[in-house]
Amino acid sequence: MKKIIASAGVCLMLCLNVGIVNAAPNTKLEPEQIAQEVVEDYLTNMKNKNFTEAIKLVEDSRYPDQNKQIQKYEDYSEETDFSGIKVIDTTKLTDKDVIVTIKEQEGNTNLNVIKKDNEWKLMLGDGDQATTQALNNDTFSITSAVDFYELKGLTNGTILYSDNAFSVGASNSATIKGWQNSGIGSAKASFQYEVVQDVWNGWKPWSVPVTVTGNISQNSTSDWYTRSFNGIPAGSNYHIKFTGKTPNNFPADGAGNVYVN
Repeated sequence: MKKIIASAGVCLMLCLNVGIVNAAPNTKLEPEQIAQEVVEDYLTNMKNKNFTEAIKLVEDSRYPDQNKQIQKYEDYSEETDFSGIKVIDTTKLTDKDVIVTIKEQEGNTNLNVIKKDNEWKLMLGDGDQATTQALNNDTFSITSAVDFYELKGLTNGTILYSDNAFSVGASNSATIKGWQNSGIGSAKASFQYEVVQDVWNGWKPWSVPVTVTGNISQNSTSDWYTRSFNGIPAGSNYHIKFTGKTPNNFPADGAGNVYVN
C-alpha cells in the first residue's frame, strides 16, 4: 500500500513539474529581460560574425546604407573582443525604454534599448549628421600627413568630425597643424580639438581636448598652430573632433593636417 501511495506522489510531482515547464513559454517577460536578451543576442552575433542577424537587432543612425553598415560591423568585429563584453545591469525607464549596462575592459557603458513598432532595438549612434558624414566617407590615408581637415563657418557649440579615418602606430601620438580665422579682428577664432575613435557603440575619446584661440592666416604657414596628442593606443579608425568656441556665435573657418609616425 505504501508503494502505491509513493508512486502516486511521484506521479503528482511529475505532473506538476510538467505543468510548470509547459507554462513557462507563456510567461510574460519584463522589459528589462527583453532588453538584456537583445543586447546579449547582438553581442553573440557580432562575436560569431553573423552581421546580417546583428543589424536586425539595432537601429544605428550612423549608417543609412545597410551594405556600409555590414562593412563597418565587420571592421568592429576585428577590433573588438565581443566575447569579453558582459551585461551587468538593467534599468527600466519606461515600459518601452530600458538602459542596459555592459562591462568592457575599459569600464562600464550604458546602452539604450527601445521598443519601436512592437520591436525592441538596441539604439546605436548619436543621431548627429556630422557623425554620419564622417563615418560614411571611404577615404583612408596612410601617408605621413594622414588626414586633411577643412572647417567652414563653424559656430559656437557646433561639433564636426574629420572625414578621413587615420591609424596611430607605436608612437602612440598624433599631431595636428593648421590655421583658423573668423575674419573679424574683434572676434578671435576659437576651436576645440580632440582625438576620438570610431568604435562599435559610438565615439570614444582618447585625448584631453585642446582649445586653440586666435586668428591665424591661411597664408602665414609659419604661424600655424601645432598641437600634439599623446597616449593614444595603436589602432585604427581615429578622427579629429572639432567644437566651435568662437564668441558671439561668429562663424570661423579653418583647415589643417594630422600627422602620425
